[in-house]
Amino acid sequence: MIATPSPSGLVNRTDERARLTTIIERAPSGGTALLVEGDAGIGKTALARVTEAHARRLGFRVLTARGVQGTAPAGFGALHEMLHPILDGAASLPPRQRSALLVAFGAEDGPSADRMLISLATLSLLEESAAGRPLLVIVEDLHWLDRSSAEVVAFLARRLRPAPVVLLALTRTGGYPDDWSGSFPEVLPLAPLSAEHSAELLDRVAPGLGPRSRQRVLGACAGNPLALRELPAALRDHDLRGSGRLPLTERLERAFLSEVARLPEGARRVLGLAAAGEDATVEELVAAMGVLGLDRADLDRVEHTGLLRVTNGRLAFRHPLLGEAVLGASSSVARAQAHRALARVSADPTRVAWHRASATYGWDEDVAVALDEAARAAQRQGAHHEAMVAYRRAAELSPEPGRRVHRLAEAAEAARRAGLTAESAALLREAAPLAEAPAVVRALARTEWLLSMTSNVPGRGARELVWLAESGSDRPVEILLWAATKAYILEDPHDVREEVRAALELAPAAERDELLRQIGLALLDPRHGLSALHAELSAVLARLLDEQAEIVNVLAFAAETTQDFATAERCWTAAVDFHHESGRLSDEAVTLCGRGTMRLAAGAITDGLADSGQALRLSLDFDLPVVGAIAAATVALAHALQGDNAGAATALDQARRLLGAESFARVQAMTAWAEGVLALNEDRPADALTALEATAVNGPVHLWAGTDLVEAAVRAHKPEAARRWLAQAGQPPFPDRLAHTVERTKALLTPDARAHFEAAVDHGRRAGVPLDLGRTRLAYGEWLHRTHARAEAHHQLTEAATLLHAAGATRWAAIAETKIGVAHPHPDGGHRLTPQELQVARLAAANLTNREIADRVYIAPQAVADHLTRAFRKLGVTERAGLAPALDAQTGRAGSA
Repeated sequence: MIATPSPSGLVNRTDERARLTTIIERAPSGGTALLVEGDAGIGKTALARVTEAHARRLGFRVLTARGVQGTAPAGFGALHEMLHPILDGAASLPPRQRSALLVAFGAEDGPSADRMLISLATLSLLEESAAGRPLLVIVEDLHWLDRSSAEVVAFLARRLRPAPVVLLALTRTGGYPDDWSGSFPEVLPLAPLSAEHSAELLDRVAPGLGPRSRQRVLGACAGNPLALRELPAALRDHDLRGSGRLPLTERLERAFLSEVARLPEGARRVLGLAAAGEDATVEELVAAMGVLGLDRADLDRVEHTGLLRVTNGRLAFRHPLLGEAVLGASSSVARAQAHRALARVSADPTRVAWHRASATYGWDEDVAVALDEAARAAQRQGAHHEAMVAYRRAAELSPEPGRRVHRLAEAAEAARRAGLTAESAALLREAAPLAEAPAVVRALARTEWLLSMTSNVPGRGARELVWLAESGSDRPVEILLWAATKAYILEDPHDVREEVRAALELAPAAERDELLRQIGLALLDPRHGLSALHAELSAVLARLLDEQAEIVNVLAFAAETTQDFATAERCWTAAVDFHHESGRLSDEAVTLCGRGTMRLAAGAITDGLADSGQALRLSLDFDLPVVGAIAAATVALAHALQGDNAGAATALDQARRLLGAESFARVQAMTAWAEGVLALNEDRPADALTALEATAVNGPVHLWAGTDLVEAAVRAHKPEAARRWLAQAGQPPFPDRLAHTVERTKALLTPDARAHFEAAVDHGRRAGVPLDLGRTRLAYGEWLHRTHARAEAHHQLTEAATLLHAAGATRWAAIAETKIGVAHPHPDGGHRLTPQELQVARLAAANLTNREIADRVYIAPQAVADHLTRAFRKLGVTERAGLAPALDAQTGRAGSA
């Protein structure tokens, strides 16, 4: 039985229409995103039109955006097209989100914001608009969207579910560099029509075809609806003869061109002009026609054929393949004339620059300068991908080698900021052999160094950076600071570190470089060097964050190496706050992850979990897999320390997936630590010891995990492993926290343990570490109980329970209470707050509004309300006034959020 065609002209597609109808009708209870994939002409747009009509009948508001082939890559152009009808609602957004969106659209001056903040502002704006009536957002030709807009669409696809918003995106399959399907929760591939439905459609559009011609068309079209509509006319013009081996797309292009060939010359030139400037307004196109000596009658002839139509004030081709065919068939001279005409009439400097560039063959410094300005404008908007493309094209047009390499360096840095690691590395390789000016050499080295700090691009090692600094490069002390950072991060051998130290001490430096010299020397010997910076740390951090923000992270790492958690906390918090206020969300994710790991190592479980959970969410949205893997491992460790084994196992699986086949010592060490604590919880001491010994790949983490490693060694009856860790811990004087762990270890390895336990407790009090001190008092109480000192044991176990509750370590607290015969209710996994619920609840307890919370934690206001609803239920409160005491009771706050 042949299906009845829909009013839109669709034949069959019954299952696909039913799926989209279901999505639309379920939207009021929660939206979603769906990507429709298929070949050119397969019917994606027709299916979208049917869906749009159904949504409008149900009261939906519809927003649209469309990608256009070959247009000037202006950042966020498609996003602006999508949001323009509801942009007045931006006034209700949190201030930073509103500003980020308006700066991205060039409607407001201000510092550029990260894509994540622009994406969040878009989500908030859509949710605000959908509060009154549900929304359908249709994005056509996603494969041609400007990259910055496409990244926002991918973000929305992952985050729409709580809101009554449906995102329907259409894209072609194959042959395009970006595959966005992984961002969409649902993907709908469109297959060719069956033979039966192909025949039905052909009979409708070409009823007069004879049997032989009909079979030729059906065979050539292979179930493609557009081909079935367009090829019969070409067959009548004999354009299919001898084309049996041609790909279907090329056959369609020939069919379109045969129709174009029947037009008079003026009309054909109008089509060529429209193909060169398909993003132009009708007014601009008419003005450009005047430049070329064409008149309105030529445009009227084209519109009369239906080859062009007016959509939202712009001319669009009947099908994108028609525009591709016209542009491909135009001569280079004709294309250049069209672009020059469009450049003369456009009011947008970026589009003027790109039209001029498209009309230029060979070198042209004037056009290169115009593209430089277009690139800087894109950077001001936060559109770093488009900035990279403009700088790269400007370099190609540069006649002078020095300016060419300078523009390549700018392109490499813009690519790095856009998260395009491979593209940035390729641009660095292209530019490096050409670089001679010291400032350009340093700029290239800085981009390379930054890439090596956040990705698997190796870059120069410490020794190579020393050679670069000594070769006459600009600002050698800054380069030597990078060398010291590399030597610290990679734990280079003593001779390399000494080489860097000598170079730092001998390098001539301007006054402004003296602080960088001090920091470099401190990194080479953190135990002694950091103390020289303590007195002026606030001033140091303020200047570094303005000039060398990434060095603050390294200072925090160095402080952690010496277990100076107070200094590390100051560094991490200063960096988190700076990047948050600056709207640099990728950097904020990195620093939140660093602070979360440090806080957990310092025993602040709930604070570490809140930071790490936020970092994990940002890293997933920002595609930072290494940061995400560390954050997930830290979340796993926090859950394990709380006694939530199921949560720990889930987070560990996520950490492993994010890390993949890559090998990063810190990630491996944090993952091993979490695995070890989970194994201890599950009474698998041998497995725990194996995992915890693997933390040795990273020195600081291996020291932090000492308490757990020693416990695993003792429980597995392998005291020699504990003694090995003790030997690696170093010699006195220790920081109090490490001295506490060392004394506790000696107590566990010595029959006469009292003196060591007492020393450990003393160090633990001074170090201010409730978690570690609580575990030591627990072990001490157990030892006293075995030696029949019952009263002392009761005291130590009571103190242990109090400390462990304060730290949020409910499992160990319960063990202590069991031994003293106290039953204490603990929240089970179903009532424990998630990291984000905890963060939202804390901010609400501090009297922040939902909008202020949304701005702080980068979620939409509706998501804040949802998290608070769940937190209220879990905590057993009904109003915000009850949050603070309930949080203290459940989480046992040991630190500040």
